[in-house]
Amino acid sequence: MELLAPWALVCCFDVPAPDSNPQQCQLASISLNLVSYSDKGVIAKASLRIDDATLPSSGKKCCRRWPPAVWQSTEAHTFPATTAGSDDNDDASAWKLSIPDGFRESLYVKDDRLTIHCTVDVLLQEKVKTTSSTRNCSVSVVPPPAIFRDLRRLLHLDESKLKPGNMPFMADVTFILEQTEIHAHRLVLAMRSPVFAAELFGTMKESAACARITIDDMSASTFKAMLLFIYTDELPSSHKSKHGNVGDLLVAANRYDLTLVPVSNS
Repeated sequence: MELLAPWALVCCFDVPAPDSNPQQCQLASISLNLVSYSDKGVIAKASLRIDDATLPSSGKKCCRRWPPAVWQSTEAHTFPATTAGSDDNDDASAWKLSIPDGFRESLYVKDDRLTIHCTVDVLLQEKVKTTSSTRNCSVSVVPPPAIFRDLRRLLHLDESKLKPGNMPFMADVTFILEQTEIHAHRLVLAMRSPVFAAELFGTMKESAACARITIDDMSASTFKAMLLFIYTDELPSSHKSKHGNVGDLLVAANRYDLTLVPVSNS
């Protein structure tokens, strides 16, 4: 049961009573001890193997009477840093291991001798970065989509402030409702509504290069709310809180074949 320094394997046995059979002595515990001093903790894993006691020690091949009793740690153990002269070194540097399953003294002990093979794997631990060294780390956050924001700007664009080079951004169709002129962009309307696509680019009468369309059976506020939804997928706050406005908007959405999710009253 010898290990290369700085390790030692300590076995404890249950001593039988004086009036009992001395051969009833049983292995009670196995401990792995770190016997050297270290100013840093040591992290290790261990495994035990107890072979058939009848196997020759010379290394010659021989048939086993039974397989070896084996145990292996599933988790690593940390031996804390130790210093010379400390009273707690012995206890702190000891790791109590489990006795391998299937171990029986009658099978593995011969001539009062027990051979235990112990393998110790010392793990290398990388230095963990301190909090101060990670404070300057940055996390990249993907910005939200900006397309609806840009389309909102297009809808509310003040054409009087456009420069000559920005003429393609100008509205190319005007709707007249309740004596109110509402400007919009044919392409945006046609992409969102098949009815607008037919009216503005199809065979319907409004498509004949007509830039002004009059609508008599809808309020200007409802049409503006519908345009806002077409451009931005949003509803104005007034249509979120009033049942009447929501109902008018649903009628308009149905007329222009828009997929409009009804908004409940909050």
